[in-house]
Amino acid sequence: MTAIESAPVLKEGSGAERFEGQLLLTVNESFDTQSLAWLYPGIALLYEGTPDQRGARSLLVQLPDEQLNAALIELRLIDGVIAADKHILFRLTDVPNDPLWPTQKYAGAYLFNLDAAWNITHGRSSVRVAVLDTGVNDVPDLYPQLDPGLSFLEIPPDEDTSDSVGHGTQVASIIAGTHSNGASITGIAPGVRVVPVRVCYLNVFLGVYCPGLSVSDALGWVADQNIDVVNLSITPTDQVDSIKYRVDVLALRNAIVVGAAGNGGEGAVEFPASYGPVVAVAGTNPNGSRHDLSNYGSDLDFAAPFTTVALSQFGYTESFSGTSAAAPAIAGLAALYKSEYPIELQKYPEHSFVSIAGRFTNQGAWNIQTGRGVPDAWKMLWYGACSRFDFNGNRQIDIGDVQTIAYRYGTFWGSSPVYSFRYDLQPEFVPDLDIDIVDLQRVMGRAFTTCKV
Repeated sequence: MTAIESAPVLKEGSGAERFEGQLLLTVNESFDTQSLAWLYPGIALLYEGTPDQRGARSLLVQLPDEQLNAALIELRLIDGVIAADKHILFRLTDVPNDPLWPTQKYAGAYLFNLDAAWNITHGRSSVRVAVLDTGVNDVPDLYPQLDPGLSFLEIPPDEDTSDSVGHGTQVASIIAGTHSNGASITGIAPGVRVVPVRVCYLNVFLGVYCPGLSVSDALGWVADQNIDVVNLSITPTDQVDSIKYRVDVLALRNAIVVGAAGNGGEGAVEFPASYGPVVAVAGTNPNGSRHDLSNYGSDLDFAAPFTTVALSQFGYTESFSGTSAAAPAIAGLAALYKSEYPIELQKYPEHSFVSIAGRFTNQGAWNIQTGRGVPDAWKMLWYGACSRFDFNGNRQIDIGDVQTIAYRYGTFWGSSPVYSFRYDLQPEFVPDLDIDIVDLQRVMGRAFTTCKV
């Protein structure tokens, strides 16, 4: 039985649809749940989650609804309580598929320059992208990229991540649909792995919804799995401190969290995309300008096509519109970035995904409509290749690096313990099993940048 079905009463409150009388707490390992009964004799503990590696766990409690606001203030002051929130709903940011929306395949994705980027990488299979959504079906043009995931709609979580809605399958196919198999579409990063994380489902009476408890626990689990990229094409109608805490942990673990800006055409980015560490994505028309229905605002980072073609829950192609479709395109680019930038470079702020991808977009500067704009994947990845060749650490590629690579890596496969195919770019990105001066010359010879890092 799902957590949401155990308490189906919904009310309006604090700008959000919420579960009557329920609070979602995130507590640390020192917190004694018995103290709740001492403070509030009428409280009921509906759920206690398993502690994650940092000792944090989720509690779902029930109080009389008239006590909720006062209890919320008090609980936030108690030692051991990391976050306390009303238990509210997250909803999908998708908009209805209208026949007037353009259905042009990958409308506007030419701005990504993927044809050139795929010459560098399709994404490494070691890179994993978690899709927190309605689940993902193992449809033919996607299943080769799927890893096992979990459904957090069940207590305890189970392995049934099937998608009865279709939204999660659409999102996953934009990220990693199979490349060059002669069928339907290709994803942005078709070589990476997708981890389905089911946090939303369809109720025939209430529609599609995503319990805050499911989203919070799922993010905690994702952080423990060393996931590289997380896609959140979902939004609540209020901010949730529990989600902020989980996102902060993911950021500390070097994960890139991507969120949809929202589809109201409003001048404010919706939560969680609006939260600082989350990469916020607006939707564009094919020419790269903001789509009328996409939200915008000061929290925006990037933009991507508002309408595209994706795989349905049954495996056929269909038009998919909304910032729900834009966010996974940027998540796919983040997965390509993770595939080519060494971990040690990602630790520098100037080498973060937002910083590097933001250098190479379709517009000259940030603006409130589309953020930094639509990134050029090829330039982003090639800049990463340049960065890997800065052996003498002076933040540019110069004669010192030429001398260093010739000395250190002028050797054939197997004859040196320091050989790495990541430095073998000759000829035309096909390794010749030789790290030599030709590889470095290819880095230096690209005209679009001086390769300063």
